[in-house]
Amino acid sequence: IKPMDAAKVTQIGAAAVSKTMKELGIENYIKWPNDIVVNGKKVCGILTEMNAELNLINYIVIGIGINVNIEADEFPQELREIATSLKIELGKEIMRKQLVAKILNNFENLYNELIHQKNINTSLDICKKNSAVLGKEIIITSAGDKTIAKAIDLTDEGELLIEDELGQIKKLISGEISVRGLNGYVDC
Repeated sequence: IKPMDAAKVTQIGAAAVSKTMKELGIENYIKWPNDIVVNGKKVCGILTEMNAELNLINYIVIGIGINVNIEADEFPQELREIATSLKIELGKEIMRKQLVAKILNNFENLYNELIHQKNINTSLDICKKNSAVLGKEIIITSAGDKTIAKAIDLTDEGELLIEDELGQIKKLISGEISVRGLNGYVDC
């Protein structure tokens, strides 16, 4: 893929994890661009790193960290209100190998759409349908500055479209900003 398409891999990862959790019976939301939230608490974070030249990606690494079989009392006290695990949410232990296999299979199918059809439409549909931020007022933090805006859509490139306080529509690229709900981590 081209370097300008690298950010799409994060959307594919979020869609693959969200889809897998739905298949396990876990209702979840995606806090653009890279967190998965269950019952208003973070259960997964996704980080994408790349090494590239002007017209060539040398590699992309996507790290997906999921709280799988953690008990509630294993979280530090300060995280218990904002973090959860799949075991807590399902009430049973999860087989990690099966979880990873399902995520990788879903990721491969979604990634192949980017490779073969040159789009991420299915991933974007999943991200939009399960968004924790679209249609909501959010706080955007960039370089220490905080602004309030409304999240209105995702572009075909996976950028977040926002409407700022002046009514101007802007695109946000993942990695540039931090997004939070007005009432805490996320408002689901």
